[in-house]
Amino acid sequence: MADCFNRFFKLVNYETRLTTGTDEHGLKIERAAKKNEKEPKEFVDELARKFINSWKELNIEYDDFIRTTEERHMNIAQDMWRRMEANGDIYLGKYEGLYCIDCEQYYPESELLEGMLCPIHNKKVETMSEETYFFRLSKYHDRLLKYIEENPGFIYPEVRRNEVLGFLHHNRLQDLSISRTSFSWGIPVPGNDKHVMYVWIDALTNYISSLGGIGTELFNKYWSNTVHLIGKDILRFHAIYWPCMLMSAGVALPKSIIVHGWWTISNKKISKSDPATKIDPVMLSKDITVDGLRYFLLKELTLGKDGDLDYENLISSINIGLANNLGNLVNRTIMMVQKYLNGCVPALDEDSTNEFDIEIKENAFTTADAVKKFMEEYNPSGAVNAIMNYCNLLNSYLDKTLPWQLAKQPDQVSRLEQIFSYLLEALRWVSNIGYPFFPEFARGIKEQLGIDEAFSWPVSFCLSERKVSKGAVLFKRIGKDEEIILIEKWTK
Repeated sequence: MADCFNRFFKLVNYETRLTTGTDEHGLKIERAAKKNEKEPKEFVDELARKFINSWKELNIEYDDFIRTTEERHMNIAQDMWRRMEANGDIYLGKYEGLYCIDCEQYYPESELLEGMLCPIHNKKVETMSEETYFFRLSKYHDRLLKYIEENPGFIYPEVRRNEVLGFLHHNRLQDLSISRTSFSWGIPVPGNDKHVMYVWIDALTNYISSLGGIGTELFNKYWSNTVHLIGKDILRFHAIYWPCMLMSAGVALPKSIIVHGWWTISNKKISKSDPATKIDPVMLSKDITVDGLRYFLLKELTLGKDGDLDYENLISSINIGLANNLGNLVNRTIMMVQKYLNGCVPALDEDSTNEFDIEIKENAFTTADAVKKFMEEYNPSGAVNAIMNYCNLLNSYLDKTLPWQLAKQPDQVSRLEQIFSYLLEALRWVSNIGYPFFPEFARGIKEQLGIDEAFSWPVSFCLSERKVSKGAVLFKRIGKDEEIILIEKWTK
């Protein structure tokens, strides 16, 4: 999703920077490394390589992959601590509470599930007691509440904004324990290396360290327009702790926090203990193509709701959208241009007055506007559906204009040229506005249209000369026999 937004905003001429990375400190990592009989650094090095390789295979084009064990990050995390401390917002004390190792968070008993289980991970919490530094989170309660109420676009979608507001209206913020002495795998607290920073104080700062730190050229260029794209399970850290930390450090808040839901597998929550919910996105992408997986995920997840990956629905969705609709449209258009016009469509001197031609031209503009609006509202699902609706219109355009019948009439060559000029230009629009959602598919469309130009947001409907060439099938339909084999493979 983040890569999709990054490609879209580049298309509409924003300077963008996409950052991803790995959060590598904390007790959970230290214990996992020990369980695997490795040193923590060796353990996280292996994990980071897996993520980097996966993003490459999934065609994720990021600008920076930041790891919280890098020196550039550790220095800036300590700088954030010093800024908060200089503002009088950090003090030493003692804390005892119920701690979830996986969340790296203390919970009040009232928020736990029956049996003293973490509400996120469904695991038993542990009682921990230690000397700790506290952050005066309580000091920023009213200021944060006022900011969220006065800035409705700060947290999106609205259901998540209301969740945070509801929490703040019913719970006064308590000072937050922000250091640990019970383990050593973390960034040392400035001036007291017996303590390591609470992992979320460390991890959240990555957004700043990726820009080189407060006040750097990159920070000044991007920070005021920064958007955090996060999962709903880490909303409180980003929408409560992080803004208060920034206020304490004297740093402006990011523009928006965009919160997506979870994926379930056939309506089951993904769980390590349930083999039926284990999923390897790289393996899936090799079976159905990266663009096939990307198309489905973007189309089926609406912000504010969870998405469900049902394998039969996955195959049906990509068959209908990418094979039957768009793929078939490109394939039969190119074949007819080659068969009826020797692969060449001349430029048109003037626009057509035919009602069907006018319709697809006008709908090119309305579709692009709709896609842009959906994306600016952080709704890629709506954008994908708008593009597919336009492709349906283009398929029906062929059925209305009947070029295969016109080809039998020698006096209808100019009308054939007109039809395919409009259709090829419409496909150029589809390739450009579809690029954020299926980039390699879009590239394949351009190659077959004979267009050698960078992707850009279309602004004019150009009836230019085109010379097409038949390429590989852009998306091969998955037949029933293959579907059975794939689903059996995926559910093992």
